[in-house]
Amino acid sequence: MPAKSAIPFLLLLAFAAPAPRLAAAAPGAPWSIELRYGRDEIFLSVLASVTEACPFPAQLPGPAQLGDPAGLIAAQLTAPRDDCPVTVTLGATVLSDRTAVTVRLPVKGQTYRVAPWLHLDHARLLQIRQPIAGEPLTMQVTLDGVTETQTREVRIHAINDCLTSVFHAGRIYEVGFLAAAYVNEYNPDLFLTITRHALDHGYVQSFDGYESGDPAAVTRQVEAIYRSLHDLGFKYSALTQSSVATTAAGTQWIRFAGDTLTSDQANCVDGSVLFAAILARLNLRVVIFYIPYHHTFLGVYRTEHMGEEEGFDVVETTVVDAKPFRESLALGAARLAKERANPDNRELRVINGPAASPLYSWDPKNPGKTAVFFNIDVAASRVRGILPIAETARESN
Repeated sequence: MPAKSAIPFLLLLAFAAPAPRLAAAAPGAPWSIELRYGRDEIFLSVLASVTEACPFPAQLPGPAQLGDPAGLIAAQLTAPRDDCPVTVTLGATVLSDRTAVTVRLPVKGQTYRVAPWLHLDHARLLQIRQPIAGEPLTMQVTLDGVTETQTREVRIHAINDCLTSVFHAGRIYEVGFLAAAYVNEYNPDLFLTITRHALDHGYVQSFDGYESGDPAAVTRQVEAIYRSLHDLGFKYSALTQSSVATTAAGTQWIRFAGDTLTSDQANCVDGSVLFAAILARLNLRVVIFYIPYHHTFLGVYRTEHMGEEEGFDVVETTVVDAKPFRESLALGAARLAKERANPDNRELRVINGPAASPLYSWDPKNPGKTAVFFNIDVAASRVRGILPIAETARESN
């Protein structure tokens, strides 16, 4: 008899006892730290150059994002009820200070990503010239008065590692127009060194952009820059520093123009970035033709109308140390015609298109798609929210 009467008493104790702390610690529903591009990677090329006005970062398929619409680091969670308030706090990292955001999750049962606005340490960010592994991200989610903390280790890509494509849900999203971020027309040392040499040697009397209204005068200015780079010993090198391998994105290592000039050598991407920076500073409209992992060369509009029918110089920068300017133009024009005639090469005009243009993408299993041809208009890139990455002092490299 005593044993039988003890059973209901034990049940009563079980219902009266408080719930285990483990269950109470969960803020409404399970959540996770999610990175927008890459599985466990942060790309500094995006953080340092992209504004909210830019069509990139684009909203890839997936949950709606609250807080910073362009944020790369977010908490993903499901709303436990309609109009539910939640606070997400990201701890300090090597790149940013501690920051928090409070939003309301609109619809019960819907999954959202909540991204705090990052308070970046830009000076530190621009000093990172090699990848960092194992950087901890610590995030807290507070919901219904309960706070839970998670930590996730990530790899931070070097500032020179330009993001060119994103692999997401079985598709490839091309974002190689971010290469425009490495064209820094505001580098005074670069501009003065090259233009001063051209003026001192009488290659042109002045650099006046399109003011003369003479297409031939524009070509002479481009040639003056080309000849100056030749005189200064600038030379092509096929050797490139490989970017960090990743299975979640495509990247291209691009040196800053100031570093390229100091070393007196560059591959096709570095040379095009250097050349474009100088010409853009002269207020000439420059286009970078970019086929990721294959080749890069340069186009310059010869008139303010800026249409190829009015005249368009195409410069093959890889021969600046070996061939005269006119021959580089012939090679450039031939290469442009070849790429546009390639049936496996599709030109992208995301930057020049309307603001609502989606990112170009394709299924990686499609055997007929082998290359992408970017037409990166530098001036249009600035208008569309891709800013030049500031260069740090040479001594800090």
